[in-house]
Amino acid sequence: MSRFSFKLSASLARSLGVRRRNGTLVVVDAGHAVQCSGTYWDSGSRADWFHVSRQLATRDIACPLNPPQFGGGDAPEVAVSDAVAVMRAGTSCGKAAFPVIYCTAEWLAASQLADAPREPSRY
Repeated sequence: MSRFSFKLSASLARSLGVRRRNGTLVVVDAGHAVQCSGTYWDSGSRADWFHVSRQLATRDIACPLNPPQFGGGDAPEVAVSDAVAVMRAGTSCGKAAFPVIYCTAEWLAASQLADAPREPSRY
């Protein structure tokens, strides 16, 4: 697993539907399972999860919006593949959160993010 910080162009950020242009790219093996947690409001923070195609088209991942103590189910696990990446965005402390994209090396090479400037992440 490799982590990189990246910066999106304004047009790529609009394509992904995110307001923040800086983010984290996590390169994993195909089949890696990502747990889609944090989908309910918790003092101003909430995560939204999406499938992302190589053309950067997004599609929502169905996640419970209620915490378990109020009838919400468990957080689903979604597998990352060479055709589809998984992105976490949302709100953190009342402001737009930095996007985190979980993808494979093959997905990254074939996507529009291949040319996005990136550097190894400190986190």
